[in-house]
Amino acid sequence: YANAFAGEGTITAGAVTVSNVTITRVESPLRWEGQALSLPRVQGTAYAGGVDGHVRIGLLEEGRPLDAGMTFGAVDLQAFSDALAPDDFSMTGIARGTASVAIRNSVLADVQLDAHSDDGFTLSREMVRRILESPRYAGMLGRQLDKALNTILGAADQRPFDSAAVSLKLQ
Repeated sequence: YANAFAGEGTITAGAVTVSNVTITRVESPLRWEGQALSLPRVQGTAYAGGVDGHVRIGLLEEGRPLDAGMTFGAVDLQAFSDALAPDDFSMTGIARGTASVAIRNSVLADVQLDAHSDDGFTLSREMVRRILESPRYAGMLGRQLDKALNTILGAADQRPFDSAAVSLKLQ
């Protein structure tokens, strides 16, 4: 009987929160086909920017697979970092990009994020410091770290950059 289910409609929500990220003014067509629920055109707002995406959840399939993808534009990085980052980590600027996630058997199976900002991008001094103190860079900087950081970062709390890009892939 599970494969006989079919239906469609529209879903609207004032806000949806997933992994501490809140998307407001959510709207999408909704389809039930066979054993899966899909939202093929999810639209909403997150951190003052637009979000467009899709979600498919195999509710009656073994392992309940979930696949989701989105494109985001004009996201306010200060609002994002205020909501999600520790107090001494902050970003400003506007970001755009894409993200996708796959979950299998309630386990994160795949994550991909490609984001960029070339509009007023800054990182807090402490955030830059932590990046440079990471094991990847610590060997290169060694004991010169404090002197180098003071020279590179200056005394301002926020460090401006011409642009930034991040590409993250977890499989």
